[in-house]
Amino acid sequence: MAGGIVYALPATCITSGQPKEPLRVTSVRVAIIGCGNFMSHHLPRLLALPEDQIVALVDPSSRALAATKQRFPALADVPEFADHRAMLRAMAPDAVEIATPHSFHYPQILDAFAAGCHVLVEKPLVCTAAEGIDVLAKRDASGRILLVSYQNHYLPPFRYVQETIAAGGIGDVQFVTGLQSHGWYDEQRGQWRQDPKLAGGGQLIDWGSHLMDFFMYATGQAIVAVMARELRFDLQVDVDMTIAARFAGGALGSISHIGNAATPSWQDLGFYGSKGTLLLRSSRTHTPVDPELLRFDAGKQLVDPGALPEGSNPDKNFIDAIQGRDTVRSTGEHGLRVLRVNEACWESARTGREVPIA
Repeated sequence: MAGGIVYALPATCITSGQPKEPLRVTSVRVAIIGCGNFMSHHLPRLLALPEDQIVALVDPSSRALAATKQRFPALADVPEFADHRAMLRAMAPDAVEIATPHSFHYPQILDAFAAGCHVLVEKPLVCTAAEGIDVLAKRDASGRILLVSYQNHYLPPFRYVQETIAAGGIGDVQFVTGLQSHGWYDEQRGQWRQDPKLAGGGQLIDWGSHLMDFFMYATGQAIVAVMARELRFDLQVDVDMTIAARFAGGALGSISHIGNAATPSWQDLGFYGSKGTLLLRSSRTHTPVDPELLRFDAGKQLVDPGALPEGSNPDKNFIDAIQGRDTVRSTGEHGLRVLRVNEACWESARTGREVPIA
């Protein structure tokens, strides 16, 4: 899972990776790589946008291709491919969206950049920090856009938390808490997500990736050290994990990923500052249920958060960035730093020691 540990941050900043010149494209020709469950979240958003055209569907499973076309009749006449390289040669798309088993991300991203495509990829970016560093180098050399689909960068309650903290609304962040639980152990039994060769890890690199990303994104602080413990049960990958984290600005964090729970997908997040507190309670993932957002001031009084920021989604941001109307809000750098934290957590769980992330 985690390879040799070298935790040096690249010189590029978190907001880098934007094209050097605004890209004006009348209609963005998008190819879909991977027609499994997660692409069903992306396709409705792409189909709702007038500025893109879906020009190809790629999946080695003819059943998955047929199911996608049955669910989305607008795609009935879109060409099908079993191999992404054959598709890139035949269709020469402007952009690709990738939602495949994690270990496939790395070669698919590199092939897309080599073909001159912009790339949106589902989390995780890739499986290892070394792969992530190479992907960012290839992105920079190609001049193309790379977006990692971390949806919490776009959802109104989560944007409110990030913007409030950035504006000093709760003062200096001192402590963060996160609990994420669901039935991943049973629900994914026998599936690729529990195969380390395909997934690159377990619960942490899968659903847990969102928590690690959002804590660093919301606080504006990288995680600089972790102490982790894990339970694997009868699997070769982590199922449950508890993590004590230290952040660059001095904040502490207590983060728990529970993959063997008798709950729906469930999250409780807390951000405790010197002047207030923000809580996102019972925020179910991948359901239409919005989390309860609570804000307390320094006097422990409940504060009306007022109007939430306007929401968006990764697919709209991707198309807007390609057309020069926006910058990428969930970058390759965001994806890379999550991979560094993952590797440190696995190393800590293996050795029983705190692992620094330089």
